[in-house]
Amino acid sequence: MNQFRDCNLENLMVAGGGVLGSQIIFQSAYAGLNVTVWLRSEESIQRTKEKLEKLKNAYQQFAFACQNGTQNYLGALDIPVTAVAEGDYELYQSRIETAMEHIYFETDLEKAAAGQDFIIESITENMEMKKEFYQKLNLYVSDETVIATNTSTFLPSDFKDIIRKPERFIAVHFANHIWLANIAEIMGHAGTAETTQKRAVKFAESINMIPSVIHKETKGYILNALLIPFMTAALKLWGSGIADYRAIDNTWKLSTASPYGAFEIMDIVGLKTMYAMCSTCMDSSLIQQEGTLENQIAEKLKAMIASDSKFYS
Repeated sequence: MNQFRDCNLENLMVAGGGVLGSQIIFQSAYAGLNVTVWLRSEESIQRTKEKLEKLKNAYQQFAFACQNGTQNYLGALDIPVTAVAEGDYELYQSRIETAMEHIYFETDLEKAAAGQDFIIESITENMEMKKEFYQKLNLYVSDETVIATNTSTFLPSDFKDIIRKPERFIAVHFANHIWLANIAEIMGHAGTAETTQKRAVKFAESINMIPSVIHKETKGYILNALLIPFMTAALKLWGSGIADYRAIDNTWKLSTASPYGAFEIMDIVGLKTMYAMCSTCMDSSLIQQEGTLENQIAEKLKAMIASDSKFYS
């Protein structure tokens, strides 16, 4: 099974196995791509394998829900035009069962980058760490390989000067719960080649994503440009003591019929990512100034991260 024959993509490398990284890995393997996962340590490999096993279960439950009629959208199980009633559920379950056979793990970046058609960077949302990764990647990656970032808060132009042949560099950003929210936001910098954008679109389509091409660089793409102000407002309500997180979430969900509240989304995204977003999107001088609301929010998040806790247990 290989859906990449029409866009000459067979081999993908994903750097990072966090919340979104692991989902990109599993979905791409589900679609038949050979996925090499680069991670820094054997411990990271074990943690990522555990995430992938949980994703396998989530995909199975999602497929059953579609088949039983409790879910009315196939999401990334099939190409977007396929109706739930027409779904090939035996095929979906077979792909879910065999997805792990398409996934390979590597801690050696030179070995991981060899022979790749497409590379997606999905490491920690920290600019210096990302720059360090790209500087090392330059030593090993082929000039023909498309390099994409899945960054949530930075722009492609923040890194283009570090990338050898920056015309092949682009952002491809995925939403959480990729199997259901199967959108891929594609955004280049001013120097991104048109062929790079086309290859990114083809890649997204080949793993059953709906491409959303963004014509000008903007922080947060479309989704996060809408989502981050929403979550920031929720944090300020919580941090200032106006209401607790449950009341804020319940008010939002019951008033808008949304399935998730802001703090539920933060738990899903991960508080480390949320803290990085706050550091980027809030006034950094206020975050550093003791006693300000922004500083209080940041300190509360840091304490929760340090204790490995969430809003909802």
